[in-house]
Amino acid sequence: MSKLLQNLLWALMGIAVAGGVFVVLNRPQRADITILLPTPTASGPLQAHLTGAVANPGLYSLPPGSRVNDLLSAAGGPLPEADVAQVNLARFLRDGEQVHVPLQGEPAQASASAPGGQRVNINTAGLEELTSLPGIGQVKGQAIVDYRFKNGPFQRADELMKVPGIGPATYDSLKDLVTVG
Repeated sequence: MSKLLQNLLWALMGIAVAGGVFVVLNRPQRADITILLPTPTASGPLQAHLTGAVANPGLYSLPPGSRVNDLLSAAGGPLPEADVAQVNLARFLRDGEQVHVPLQGEPAQASASAPGGQRVNINTAGLEELTSLPGIGQVKGQAIVDYRFKNGPFQRADELMKVPGIGPATYDSLKDLVTVG
C-alpha cells in the first residue's frame, strides 16, 4: 500500500474518531423532571367537617397545625353522650378532612370516615378509592398500588408502613379505615 494511501486512511480514521468524540460530548443531556402537585398553603386556614355527638356539628376553618381537640373546642365541645375516648384528640387535622365523634356504644369503625362507611380493602382498591382516604393523595395512593404490585398483597394492614411516605402517624389515622380482606 502506498504511503499516500496509508496516510489518507490514518487521516480518515482520525476524523472519524474525532467526530465520534464530538457527537458524544455534544449530545443533549437528560433533563431531570420535577412534578409539582398542588398542595394547600401552609399559611392559609384548613377546613374540617365535624359530625356526630358534638354541640355544633359543621364545617370549621382552623389555622394550620390545629388538632382534633381544637376542632372539637371550636364546635362547642362534645355532648354528654359522646364517646370521646374513640377519638384521637391529639391528632393533627388535614385540610378537607371529616372527623366523627361517636355516641357511647357506637362501634369504633362507624367513627371512621371511610367512603360509604365501609373499610377500604388495600389489596383490591384502585387509585380513586385509595385517594378517598384521609391523608392519601395521588402520590401515596400510587405508592400503595406500586408496592402491592411489586410485593404482592398485604397480609396485615400495618404493612402499609412499609410503603414509602406512610409512617406510623399516617397509619394511625388509617388503621380503622382499611382492611386486607
